Amino acid sequence: MNTLETIILIIGCASLPVPSSCLLNALRDYSEDTAMSALYYAKSSYCASPLISNWTCEPCSNNTHFKVARCYENSTAGTLAFVGTDDRSIVVGFRGTISVRNWVEDISYWGTPFPYSDCAGCLVHGGFLGAYDSLRSSVRKTLRGLIEAHPGLPILITGHSLGGALALLTAVDAISNPPLPPSAIGGAVPHVRLYTFGKPRVGNPTFAHWVNVLFHSGRHEAYRIVHRRDVVPHLPLVFMGFLHSGHELWFNYSQPLKYVNCSDMQDAISPSVAVNEDHNCSFSVHRSSVADHLWYLGVTTRCSFNSTVESNFTSTISDEMLKLVDEEHMQVHYDEYSHNSHATDMAESLG
Repeated sequence: MNTLETIILIIGCASLPVPSSCLLNALRDYSEDTAMSALYYAKSSYCASPLISNWTCEPCSNNTHFKVARCYENSTAGTLAFVGTDDRSIVVGFRGTISVRNWVEDISYWGTPFPYSDCAGCLVHGGFLGAYDSLRSSVRKTLRGLIEAHPGLPILITGHSLGGALALLTAVDAISNPPLPPSAIGGAVPHVRLYTFGKPRVGNPTFAHWVNVLFHSGRHEAYRIVHRRDVVPHLPLVFMGFLHSGHELWFNYSQPLKYVNCSDMQDAISPSVAVNEDHNCSFSVHRSSVADHLWYLGVTTRCSFNSTVESNFTSTISDEMLKLVDEEHMQVHYDEYSHNSHATDMAESLG
């Protein structure tokens, strides 16, 4: 982009109350340094809680300026989150999961009203909501204190796998229901940066649309990073009523830091245009992979590399589920091809 184009872009976006025509340029705020830092925070969440509390875990050394405020672990729900600050942000990190089978296959999770918004018709995965509720009050209490102590500092929220789902719910909750009243810190909601890795789908299309509007009307950032053929971002299935929100960055190359800037956010906040995922990005994959879920940006997503843990996780997603994901992708692309072919035939017949 040359200088003149940049000036036009800035003027055009600044003139809009909500920059719907500028959503494809949301990548201008994406930071590779922030993404790598967020990944190591997410990676640290898989370590033992005492090591997180003392910030002495192996991957903790990649974020040396971080100071832990609190680390919370709910053994009943199998969830963990830590909250603290580094030299640039307030940080919230969530642990992922060792198994995805339960929340993928239990149909009772399919549609639960999201209670922390006034969004009519917003439904989310009940298992994710239950996991979030197991930590919500503790995390928000600590956030409240840190926001009060560091007014103006942005909030970086991150997680891998299930941790990404909890990060999303935390982010939208923090924006729509600020832990500390904006009037107490000068009237502004802290800027939220959401970086997730291998995040599953969390809610229905109404929820996805509401999330996109929430982020972009407040000029917040939401980046959904997907590694090659990772199957987890394609679960739960679209036919179950789930859809992604946020801006997908698809890392589909042998070079670990090269990515595709997806177009899923184009017109995403227009009420007249249905929210959708970019079918030319990770949705185009026809042979999904469990192994790709365990490596992001060239780094293992666990506390440290452990072949036994990786093997155990791989066994939690059945071949049948992989087949269903691939079949859904092929069906969607077939339907699009048929629709486009029909439209072409109609145009030719009218011409």
